[in-house]
Amino acid sequence: MSLDILKRLSGNMKFINLSGQKFGSLTVLNVYNSIYPAQFLCICECKNKVIKSNQNLKKEKDKSCCIKCGKEKRKQKLREAARTKKSKK
Repeated sequence: MSLDILKRLSGNMKFINLSGQKFGSLTVLNVYNSIYPAQFLCICECKNKVIKSNQNLKKEKDKSCCIKCGKEKRKQKLREAARTKKSKK
């Protein structure tokens, strides 16, 4: 669907198609529901598919399919930061 058609369907001229964009561990596959609040089908790095709203994708805290994936991602970042600190010394 074109962006213009999606705008008309949603009734909200601020609707933005996020397909292909990445938010944390989630990659947006396509539009699931374009009526406010817009929802998108996403795939996580762990291969789980989830539906997330536009607002939730843009929130800092909602960047994975579940709590476990989010915690694992944070642990991985902390380990990488610790390795970087050790290598700089």
